[in-house]
Amino acid sequence: MKALLDQRLGCSPLSANRALTAVALAIGLLSAAGVRAACRGHGGTGSITVRVHDPVFGIVPDASVTLVDLDTNQKTSARTRVDGTYEFSSIPAGRYQFEVRAVGFQIFKSRVLELSSSGSIDSYVTLQIGRMMQRMTVTGHRLAAPPPIKRKARKPARICVGGGQNSRLIHSVVPVYPPSEERKGVTGTVVLQVIIGANGRIVALSPQSGPDPALIQSAANAIRQWRYTPTYLDCRPIDFPVTVKIIFRLSP
Repeated sequence: MKALLDQRLGCSPLSANRALTAVALAIGLLSAAGVRAACRGHGGTGSITVRVHDPVFGIVPDASVTLVDLDTNQKTSARTRVDGTYEFSSIPAGRYQFEVRAVGFQIFKSRVLELSSSGSIDSYVTLQIGRMMQRMTVTGHRLAAPPPIKRKARKPARICVGGGQNSRLIHSVVPVYPPSEERKGVTGTVVLQVIIGANGRIVALSPQSGPDPALIQSAANAIRQWRYTPTYLDCRPIDFPVTVKIIFRLSP
């Protein structure tokens, strides 16, 4: 409006050539938008089928599958059927990615899938056994004066620690706080990698980190006595990895 009322500006009529050029550009933009809409809408759909198995090729029913349309960020969730599959049908052509979650297994995230119009994609997913974390705190006494040279070791105690995924801890022994480390005031967290055998016993143990060799040794001695329920995969017991953290701290 200001431009129309400003007498200093030229208000000569638009030439025919310029008018035709503007109309052609507008039609081109509208046509491109229409083509894109058609590709995402009518006549531009396909399907993605997800087939979920475990490491020994057993089917995994009732697994959660979330499909993400990377062009619109729209998410669609479903669960695999009794045969371990689910088909996302009549979905627009475009770029997709999906995620699979199941109890006892690690999360699986697919690569980017390019779905063409009227196309179909079959994705075979092998879920890996999930990892479990066990944690325990051992509290020692902060001593004002050196204790006697001979000291009775703390009696091992049973504790109940639940949780886990497939295995369950049914017997554990609390590590003894080494008296020498109590006197020194040494504290910290010991991390160990443990393998539970098919019979629920510890078959391998590897220290990962710790503040002091004596604390690591005390933790390892106790953990070797722990017992778990077996982990089953397709009705067969298997070895199962567990990361164990033992926290050594001193009372105030």
